[in-house]
Amino acid sequence: MECIRRQDEPAATDKMKNRYKQVCAVLSAGLLIVMGTLFVMQFKELPERIPMHYNAAGEIDRYGSKWGLLLLPAIGTGMFVMFFLFSYFLKRWKCELIARKCGENEWKAAVLVENMLGTMELFVVALVFVIFYYQLSGKTLGAWFIWTAVLSLFAVIVGFTFFIFATKGDIENENEN
Repeated sequence: MECIRRQDEPAATDKMKNRYKQVCAVLSAGLLIVMGTLFVMQFKELPERIPMHYNAAGEIDRYGSKWGLLLLPAIGTGMFVMFFLFSYFLKRWKCELIARKCGENEWKAAVLVENMLGTMELFVVALVFVIFYYQLSGKTLGAWFIWTAVLSLFAVIVGFTFFIFATKGDIENENEN
């Protein structure tokens, strides 16, 4: 999305490029492509019944058709699209910040939010990939997975929230001056 900028703001659209978010999107798309490729390559060799659900202990508690394995790439793709749309609307918001002649710290907060969305996008797609791999291989998913996933997601959210609020304090200090 290209922002309309004033003549006195030559570097404004340069700020729109966020390499970190782009890397997260490429890695997420790569994992989705690998999932689809693995599904196509392994489909004929899969048994008719595969593990479909794991309980809190990481043990298989439901089996289903091998066609049910398509649900995970669909969920991953849906989450990828959802995070893409979040980023799209965030970029529109950042364009409005340009129009209001925002300060540098407001840009930092907007970029941090965009980076958090990119990290969460990659994290969710990676979680779906791990579950997909375990279902494809027929292995049980240990209880370690749930705790690792929950704590990692919590760490991502808390970490970015801390940096966003630290930037917000910088914004308030900038506005006082």
